[in-house]
Amino acid sequence: LGRDAWSEMSADLYICDAANMHLFRDGEFGGIHCAQVAEHWPTDLVPIIFRELHRVTKPDAKMFLCWDTSELLERQDRNPQDPDEDRTHRTIKPIAWWAHTWGLVGWSSVQKTATLRTHPLSFIPEYDLDWVVLEKNGT
Repeated sequence: LGRDAWSEMSADLYICDAANMHLFRDGEFGGIHCAQVAEHWPTDLVPIIFRELHRVTKPDAKMFLCWDTSELLERQDRNPQDPDEDRTHRTIKPIAWWAHTWGLVGWSSVQKTATLRTHPLSFIPEYDLDWVVLEKNGT
């Protein structure tokens, strides 16, 4: 569908799984933008996905991650068991669980700056998202 809609970009559209990004070389990307996606990953695949994202990024890569966490749901008075909640949210976990998991495979969080919350074009305040910027550790 993407190739039909954006024919001029067809050579740059790929289909693969985040747990197996075999189409891409080690160190191919300088950064990753992952918005409102991680909560949809199956829990058992989260470490594999973080490892694969680590593999395909350059040594100094950064990853922007915003996602639904258990803290976000609590802050917004949402219950993951509520029938109105998105059933595709497979991994709603505390931020500490996520930090432990990405840390095991070579990512660490970078000091957050207020700029992302206060920039006039930022969508973060409107949606009250949990977010972090990660930095790739090691080579």
